[in-house]
Amino acid sequence: MGTASPSKLECIRFGVFELDLRSRELRKQGVRVKLQEQPFQVLQVLLERPGEVVTREELRQRIWSSDTFVDFEGGMYNAVKKLREALGDTADTPRFIETLPRRGYRFIGAVSGNADAAPTGQESPKLARENGSAVSRRGLRIGLGAGLAIGVLLIALLGLMPADVWHRLSIRSRAPQIRSIAVLPLKNLSDDPSQKYFAYGMAEELITDLSQMRALRVVSHTTVLRYESTDKTVPQIAQELGVDAVIEGAVQRSADRVRITAQLIYGSNDANVWARTYDRDLRDVLTLQSTVAKEITDEIRLNMTPGETVRLTTPRTVKPEALDAYWRGRYYFASANRNVYGKDKDKAAQEEDLRQAVAQFEAAIRMDPNYAPAYLGYAESVDFLESEVEPSQKHLQAKSRSALTTALALDDTLAKAHLALGNALFYFDWNWAGAEREYKRALELDPNSAEAHCSYAGMLDSLGRPDEARKELETHLHLDPDLGCPVILSLVSLDSQIDRERRFMETHDATDEHYWNLGLLLWKAGRLKEANDVWQDWMMRLGYTDVAHAMGRAYAKDGYPGAMREWAKAGEAGAKQRYVPRIMMVYIYGVLGENDRAFAWLEKALTEHESSMPSLKTFIAWDPIRSDPRFKEMVRRVGLPV
Repeated sequence: MGTASPSKLECIRFGVFELDLRSRELRKQGVRVKLQEQPFQVLQVLLERPGEVVTREELRQRIWSSDTFVDFEGGMYNAVKKLREALGDTADTPRFIETLPRRGYRFIGAVSGNADAAPTGQESPKLARENGSAVSRRGLRIGLGAGLAIGVLLIALLGLMPADVWHRLSIRSRAPQIRSIAVLPLKNLSDDPSQKYFAYGMAEELITDLSQMRALRVVSHTTVLRYESTDKTVPQIAQELGVDAVIEGAVQRSADRVRITAQLIYGSNDANVWARTYDRDLRDVLTLQSTVAKEITDEIRLNMTPGETVRLTTPRTVKPEALDAYWRGRYYFASANRNVYGKDKDKAAQEEDLRQAVAQFEAAIRMDPNYAPAYLGYAESVDFLESEVEPSQKHLQAKSRSALTTALALDDTLAKAHLALGNALFYFDWNWAGAEREYKRALELDPNSAEAHCSYAGMLDSLGRPDEARKELETHLHLDPDLGCPVILSLVSLDSQIDRERRFMETHDATDEHYWNLGLLLWKAGRLKEANDVWQDWMMRLGYTDVAHAMGRAYAKDGYPGAMREWAKAGEAGAKQRYVPRIMMVYIYGVLGENDRAFAWLEKALTEHESSMPSLKTFIAWDPIRSDPRFKEMVRRVGLPV
């Protein structure tokens, strides 16, 4: 008589274990091992197909019903975690259950069994689903003396220590330190796809909370957004971002309830460190965010200052409807920055996103006039609208500045507000001392802000302090190597920066700034054909196909000067209808040797306080006219050291 298939067996044996399907018990050398119902079911399904991959979707359909608000991700992790603890198995060196990242699981142990096993022991009662319970509890501290360590080992060998405790101790003892983290975009598990903004907002809040910790490097939200729909494994992502660990999770919103599942995963081996599911009232969502961040810092045993602890455990108060509008605004603002929709987003859609962001932030302010982040969001959106869409509308700058002042009056601990004020003081007011004060305050509150380190580096470089600037730039690159920083153009070699810009544009959604910088770098390096190709690509991207074609024809006939003449002609015509960057026209006429026209445009830039002016001494776009005697006077009028 042939051996019965695993799916028809009454008792399945593997190693020192046996799974009795009639009594629904797991036994180890005849002794019952406590195992809850869901982990039992997972083991049963895996044993039905030993050696085969069982996908996560198959497990979901077999074990998790389609009930409303079921947390599959958290339940799946919870079940496998408890199952491994019961078997004394590990994710990194599995004997029984192998994880196939983002696919499923496979039972890899040898299996045997019979169809007539008699039930032993008492039938296990079904246990209710755990709601909000930790699925990875802190083990005992490993800093034990040698004698105690030997004692613990002897206890384990004698069978006096529970398997799950010994498993956690052994994992903890060899666990690598976690001092850098990336929080991947949280999945939206709500039935309504339009709730995506809610998951976006929660991820941004979590990053903001963790970024306050000086001892922890946290990758910016802007950078991690590109992994929103990736098929890459956690180790691949961790290697690309240079982090020790990755946080994955999901958010599900239903009526006035919200559930968040979060798990911390080692970047080196895809092993789970910690996971938990939280189910809360929507009104407690910010408290929930702080709780998640605090438990993560506890789990990785991060040393925090008293001030950091207070900030982390004291969430801001806000009316739920105002927070909802605020998160919608943040989502629209990110979309306008091309952080959500990507390369095909045109200027009209960008403008619409910005106006939607402004409207949502205004709504949040009306709903809760004391919620400082809403004023900050409004200020950032209005400032972006003024710089990208309506540069001639200078009244928007006043609105932005007023909102920033209000935000800081309500909450002086908003690092981004100090950064935004520092930028305003530096780029528009030319108030160097005030800008430096705000940049330092921003970095004090958020030492992980790559943007703040970049802005501060730019100011230091402009003021003739290159050594200090280089130090800030190095910190910026360490924190977030993918985040562009204009000051790098004057502090890093041409070839390395050209390579860096090209790599970035191949793998990211390039902005106008990236095209501008790459074209300038190639021009500076004498690679004029490549520079003109970049300018043409940029014009095509902006929708100016006729300009791009004209520049191409002119280059073929008259070289780089011919292409620049076509660009100058287009710029002059465009300036009669819309804002044209003054610095661009200065560069074009400077390359053509038409310095009088270049300085006429430079005078406009100075009168209007164009944001490019503080870079007069360092930015390569000014190089074509730098030797003109009039240039030194312009530097003096801006207030820069001569």
